[in-house]
Amino acid sequence: MVVIGIEIENKYKKTHDSQTGFKIAERIKYKVLWFNNGKSEFVEKVIFESFLKQFEVQIKSKTEFEYSKKVQFTTRELELKKYKESTSYSSSSLYTDKSYKNRDEDGDKNVKSEKKNPLVTYASPIFLMSALRKVINEKAYDDQGNIKSEISNSLVKVMWFNPFQQKYSEYELPIECLKEFKE
Repeated sequence: MVVIGIEIENKYKKTHDSQTGFKIAERIKYKVLWFNNGKSEFVEKVIFESFLKQFEVQIKSKTEFEYSKKVQFTTRELELKKYKESTSYSSSSLYTDKSYKNRDEDGDKNVKSEKKNPLVTYASPIFLMSALRKVINEKAYDDQGNIKSEISNSLVKVMWFNPFQQKYSEYELPIECLKEFKE
């Protein structure tokens, strides 16, 4: 998950329920983005600041635009290091001598099997840069000069082969979300 924008509501934003007094919102919201490998697409979501503070991993990255350059999403290397571990036990009645270790009352041998499988649910493919667009944030400040939103000033159009749609897909990402891919 990568933060791609920040939005700060005005001080009159309703943050607590008037009847119960419980907190229902916050003034600072973050627009986050991640890659869903199961559908080969990017997913955006707006979340509140307190939710984002639950995550401690921070990766800062920036690359220079170069047409057809291979790049990767900043979280790709982190996602490729994730594994799912599972342990299973099976019994085998080939042995009848109860003196061996790991035997139960019937003399069956309990065989422990451990598996470690990669968990690449959110790992993105390698992208190719295809265009660069400069962005001017015209709504960055409110009428009193207070900062209202912050976004990247450069968006890079990337493309990759989408195996689910059998075509090349494209998406515009903030340049800060990309790292140079080194083979």
